[in-house]
Amino acid sequence: MPERDNRAAMVPQLGDREGLERHIAICEAEPITFPGRVQSFGALLAFDPTDGRLHYWSENAGAWLGRDPVPGCVLADLLPAPAIARIMEMLSCEHYAPTNFTSVARFDNHVNDAVVHQIDDLAVVELLPAGAALEAAQSVSAAQAALARLRATEGLDDLLAATAREWRALTGYDRVMVYRFDEDGHGAVVAESCDPQRESFLGLHYPASDIPSQARRMYLLQRVRMIPDIHAPTLTLHATDFMARSSTGEAEGASGAGLDMTYAVLRAVSPYHLAYLDNMGVRATLVVSLIRDGALWGMVVCHHDAPRMVDSTLRGLCDMLGQSLSEMIATRSAVDHQRAMAQRAEALRKVETALDEAGRLSDALKAVAPDLLAVMQAGGVYCNFGGAGLLLGETPPERDCKAILQAMAQKQTGQGRHHGGTHCLPEADPRFESVRLVASGAYVIPTPNTPLDGLVFFRPERTQEVAWGGDPNHPVHIDEASGKLGPRRSFAAWIEVVRGQSKRWDDVDARMAELLRRSLVSALLRITEEHVAFLGQHESETGLMTRSALEARLRRITAAAPQAHVGVMLIAVKQREAVAARHGAGAAIALDRLMRENIGPALTRTDHLGRYDDDTLMLVARRDSPEALRMLARSIIEMGRKPVEINGYQHTPLIRVGTAFCPEVPPAEAPAIAMRALREARDDNRRRIVFGAPTGPDSGPSHAELMLEIGPALARGEIRAVFQPLVDIRSGRVRGLEALARFESPTHGPVSPARFIPAAVEAGQIFLLTTTMIDLALRVAAPLIRDGKIDFVSVNLDAAALARRSISAVARSALDAHGLPYHHLVLEVTETSMCSQEAVEALRQLQAEGMKIALDDFGAGYSSLGELARLPADIVKIDRKLVSGIGTQPRVTAIFSAVRNLVASLGIACIAEGIETREECDALADEDLFAVQGYYFARPMNAEALAAFIGKAGRES
Repeated sequence: MPERDNRAAMVPQLGDREGLERHIAICEAEPITFPGRVQSFGALLAFDPTDGRLHYWSENAGAWLGRDPVPGCVLADLLPAPAIARIMEMLSCEHYAPTNFTSVARFDNHVNDAVVHQIDDLAVVELLPAGAALEAAQSVSAAQAALARLRATEGLDDLLAATAREWRALTGYDRVMVYRFDEDGHGAVVAESCDPQRESFLGLHYPASDIPSQARRMYLLQRVRMIPDIHAPTLTLHATDFMARSSTGEAEGASGAGLDMTYAVLRAVSPYHLAYLDNMGVRATLVVSLIRDGALWGMVVCHHDAPRMVDSTLRGLCDMLGQSLSEMIATRSAVDHQRAMAQRAEALRKVETALDEAGRLSDALKAVAPDLLAVMQAGGVYCNFGGAGLLLGETPPERDCKAILQAMAQKQTGQGRHHGGTHCLPEADPRFESVRLVASGAYVIPTPNTPLDGLVFFRPERTQEVAWGGDPNHPVHIDEASGKLGPRRSFAAWIEVVRGQSKRWDDVDARMAELLRRSLVSALLRITEEHVAFLGQHESETGLMTRSALEARLRRITAAAPQAHVGVMLIAVKQREAVAARHGAGAAIALDRLMRENIGPALTRTDHLGRYDDDTLMLVARRDSPEALRMLARSIIEMGRKPVEINGYQHTPLIRVGTAFCPEVPPAEAPAIAMRALREARDDNRRRIVFGAPTGPDSGPSHAELMLEIGPALARGEIRAVFQPLVDIRSGRVRGLEALARFESPTHGPVSPARFIPAAVEAGQIFLLTTTMIDLALRVAAPLIRDGKIDFVSVNLDAAALARRSISAVARSALDAHGLPYHHLVLEVTETSMCSQEAVEALRQLQAEGMKIALDDFGAGYSSLGELARLPADIVKIDRKLVSGIGTQPRVTAIFSAVRNLVASLGIACIAEGIETREECDALADEDLFAVQGYYFARPMNAEALAAFIGKAGRES
């Protein structure tokens, strides 16, 4: 047997290439569905089911009917009424089903099997020899037993081996093979049962050209294909001369080639295929398709050395077994897939953990290099982030790695895929032939930063011998005498030495790559968040958190745990102003740093210290009780008195602290109450700490009063909705609306949502408030959506409302009542609403039912970029904090673009909130945003003002 290097084998001589191209062209041009002829083991009739008029019949029809068809005759001239009735009953079944047959008696009571199907406007009846009743019963019993034994097998390989054995026992063919296709279209015999004295075909590969693409399409449509005798003559199909094509109305003529025989059992076989079988020494065949996920996975192929006929019952049983086997293959493959996933799960978990905790991706991946390689079953990996490369394991030189990463990332991006690979890199790109020993296989996972950022995994060359059923480089034979092109004549095992290829990347690799990509993107999002958060939430000189960041933390902590004991403490150093006057502003800042160091030992990792104003620090801390918070305040006083040195001068700070504790005071009021307490402490030298309390009735309703008011207000319909438009920044069209709740207390007047919504939560009225807002929002939005003026309306969904299982049913009921498809409702949540797994599952359920989920306040201190990849979000609303200054501050613009790109890489739409200036609007026009929102476009408005706004926006757009 010849031994050949794979790369040379893939470049045939010109004559071979021309022969192969002619071979493929001949096969593709063959009219295999319109052959105009039938096999001779039965007779075919095609008639119009509306009037019974005959249009086609095989030349042997008279012998099978006992009377000859003539042009213009009808089915009633050929078959008795009971037979016709049974045929018409069969027409209501599947277009093609080998089990769709019945027994029909001729006028002389001779019985045949009749296989029936409909194609276009014609009914096709194929008369076949009737099977014996006893043999049919035995076949059914044998098939049932075979199916039970197949189901009892373990693993895919055992299943396929058993399939070959059971099929051979059931059908009686000399050889039964299970043939499987690979991703390149080539096939291999993966299981076989035959007489031990025969030459085995097990393990042989066959080129894709052996089964042309149109033949594969046929195997998808016609699941069972039988040739009882390749040497039997084929018969002409006669046709009437008055038939017209239904599609064109043109006359068909008298040729039988006008009948589409896609589903016909008797359809004549391609002469080319018959010659192929004859060259193999095969006389009869039965082929059953194995279909998985709508694609041809493989076939059960039965060969016999002599003519062999299979009756209708056994043929139908083969079809049912084939469909059951296809399902079992899918199930076993899924089990194998899960088993392979489980084997890599621990390595993936370690990589994900490292990425979750990493400050730099390269450092994290280097620390878990063996696990990273195990995730993708790779020999090496090249990591590139921000222009810094990292080589782990066996890899090509970094220069080649960069070129491979860039080339493959561009290819995947061009094909609209997030990742992908090749097992034959030198063939895909000859530039990399020199690195094939370590990188014959490559799999790229780009990350959404720059074209050169990402990972590329490498697998080494795996030299292997592939046994082909004949030389795959010479699939055709040219007869020297006639010059006629035909299939190859030799199917002897031909050994090919394959080089320049690695182990193939499979579905498990692709799934692991997707999980790894999500973890990488999640880590990038988190790192970006931390960078953005630090820049936006900390002072560069002192490292202290800003006031807005502290207030955001306070809202987040109290929203997640409304009953938690959370203290707000405002801390002032009495000498700060004097230090600034004597030593300058820098000295005052140094004093703040020293104060942070002094009181640091009293704080925990979950405490947040920052600046409230120029002269005051603010601490947000959670403890187990109010007394613990009071002890903390006293500790701050004592530790803060430690002497500090500034510019060579010793100072003993005099500390004053004003406090407010939640839930005794509403979180929204806590900073103001703490400031009043601090002023009291400053004004009274005897008091170092003042514990603040809620203000009197003149400043508005207390939290307790709001809890009592909100329920009756909902019952009286006093909650109203206002709407803020979300605008397409390019066209100016209003894409959607955000519905916002408003409440005016009969006693105290308008109340901020920041006050009455927490009161509704604590009073147990948040679910009613949410459902009320959904109804109010849909009342206004539904007509606008039906008229095509807007696409959606959004309503805020609190964590407490989300916890109610009936929220889904209420939302669906409201949408049904207004006649709107579910995707027109967007439910906005903050990350604090998704703290629990139950909340995430509830959102996934809402999402599965068609409603859209938006993550609100993204970047305001609530949301974690690192968690976004795991959350069920369709839309992200980027907070004003990441927008303010865009277009005028390059750093802000760069950060916004990076965040938007990372979010978009997860397939999530972006909305920018808080647009207030023309500069911001112009800068955002260059970003790919779903919509924008802010005072620059419109403030929240009532329904009447909204109608005017949308009308004006529609005219201007």
